[in-house]
Amino acid sequence: MRETITIDEQMLSQFLTVMMDQNPLHHQEQPVVPGNLLTLLVEQRYQGYFECPLKSISITFVHPTFLGDTLVFVLSPTRFSISTKNFVLIAKGELYA
Repeated sequence: MRETITIDEQMLSQFLTVMMDQNPLHHQEQPVVPGNLLTLLVEQRYQGYFECPLKSISITFVHPTFLGDTLVFVLSPTRFSISTKNFVLIAKGELYA
């Protein structure tokens, strides 16, 4: 499964509000996207595509991503990666169903 998602202001704002996130890195002029938002997006894509819940996710963050970045999510039943459209690796990990 491969999907491209742009992290827009509404998506980030809703996540920060629900999570009551006060981290200054996530609220600056060019905010860093929270890792938990990326993890949530992986989980949502997995459950939507493979139609089963995850028991756990193991994730390694390699580079930060910022508001407005377009990300490419690639998922298999057991692994995933998140990269920019220019092939910069943001995160990778394993999935356990």
